Amino acid sequence: MTGEERDWLDPETRAILQPTPPLEATAVGTESYALLLIQRGGDHGRIEQTLDRLAESNELEAADTSDPDHVEDAHAPQIVARHLSLDEALEAQFDLASCDCVTAFVADEVVESADVEYLSRLCEAVLTSPEFAPVELKVLEIPDTAAGRRFGWQFLGMAMALASPTTVRVLRKKARLMSYWAAKCGVRVEGLFDTG
Repeated sequence: MTGEERDWLDPETRAILQPTPPLEATAVGTESYALLLIQRGGDHGRIEQTLDRLAESNELEAADTSDPDHVEDAHAPQIVARHLSLDEALEAQFDLASCDCVTAFVADEVVESADVEYLSRLCEAVLTSPEFAPVELKVLEIPDTAAGRRFGWQFLGMAMALASPTTVRVLRKKARLMSYWAAKCGVRVEGLFDTG
């Protein structure tokens, strides 16, 4: 991740990404983390780019993720990376959240010692969080500026200005990230959801 891209992970973005209150298994404060992909979003191309980048820099053998319906166990998460630093875990979670994926990062030792049943219960707990409920966000305008195009690419997969309003249905976590970064990038959005 370049310096320009890394500034997506400012303190406010980090706070949005970290669960509040944290689940015991997802609590921050360990040396290394595993990233779990619990539910895929619809932007398959950008999801694959993120997963490929993780596979290149990770000790895991890349899983076959080309088939979005491929799941070894329908109730267990896909472990997409291990031995990540907190910054790497947050970066990957941010990129996948931007594509409407549901993820969690957990301590490596939890994944190494957990059975499928435990990981399945963890997934269920994450999926029932209000953070992953769908909400509507109206994107009123994306300016034709570097910051506007960067916002459009990160959250909508399009690097162009948007002059007419459009409504997107996204996960609440993504809507919170979009609302926060919209203000910083000069993008106008309206949301009908609680941002707290």
